[in-house]
Amino acid sequence: MTESGIAQVVIRRAKEAGVPHIHPHSFRHFVANSYQASETRDGEIMSLMGWRSPAMLRRYASANAAARALAATRDSNPGDAL
Repeated sequence: MTESGIAQVVIRRAKEAGVPHIHPHSFRHFVANSYQASETRDGEIMSLMGWRSPAMLRRYASANAAARALAATRDSNPGDAL
């Protein structure tokens, strides 16, 4: 199956499942974010994803950086100890 064929299958199945606006590449962003949220080391993420440059990790994980920062703040907010 070609890359285009895989994309067509994923998009069609997502629509059938009621999931709008998905693209196969979205999964790479999701996985990179999930690894970073679970505090997996950058080098390990790069190895698992097949990336040689930290720039790729920054590119893929930057989309959810603000959400991860908010979650980390919620988990360890010093103001809660007052």
